[in-house]
Amino acid sequence: MEKKEALYQEFAKYYDLIYKDKKYDVETKFINDLVKKNVVQGRTFLNVACGTGSHDKILVKNGYDVFGIDKNEGMLKIARKKVPQAKYKQGDMRNFSLNKKFDIIACLFTSLNYNPSRKDFLKTVRNFKRHLKDDGIMILDCPLFISGEDRQSSEMLDTKDGKIFVLYDFVEKGNLKLDITLYWQIPKGKKYEVVKDRHCLQGYTLAEYQEIVRKAGLNHKVYWNYSLTKKKGTRPLLVCTKKRS
Repeated sequence: MEKKEALYQEFAKYYDLIYKDKKYDVETKFINDLVKKNVVQGRTFLNVACGTGSHDKILVKNGYDVFGIDKNEGMLKIARKKVPQAKYKQGDMRNFSLNKKFDIIACLFTSLNYNPSRKDFLKTVRNFKRHLKDDGIMILDCPLFISGEDRQSSEMLDTKDGKIFVLYDFVEKGNLKLDITLYWQIPKGKKYEVVKDRHCLQGYTLAEYQEIVRKAGLNHKVYWNYSLTKKKGTRPLLVCTKKRS
């Protein structure tokens, strides 16, 4: 196992605390509204880059048959305990193969931005399309990064292992490449260990997101900030359907 992957698995148990204020209920309601609006009949749901299963927990309660994919086994270990009703498998979003098609496919948060290039992004969307039923919908969360962003923030996490201090460093490196470094201050007896956890994300413009989706052979409609009614915002969501032949 690579050092970075091992590190990510080690801290998987703390990610629920980092995102404890994320509005999973609002985002899941948006998904429910989209399913109704698009008259999707089935309830099979593929959540790609599912993380620790926080969306899945609500989706299962809402009657969906959930299957989660994530590259990180540490995240999946937590998801399996949190949502025993769902099924999970480790896999890369660009090339996983389930030999099954779904009514709804979603990739949420900033997960798509781990695709380092437009080529990788297109490969990912085409792989999603292969797993989508002809009358299904695909929900792609496509955040817009800020050019020239350079900021820091921090928080203290109360864990069973003790208080953990986390410093977040966000730096846009040019061409919307976002370098996010988390510095974890972990209690080790009477001392502390500082561990560096780095994430490199590639940003895209709305036009680039749309071009990739069209190139994959999908129709799409743009929504904003997990709302059916907002006309603008900071977080576009592309809701895609297969083109009719």
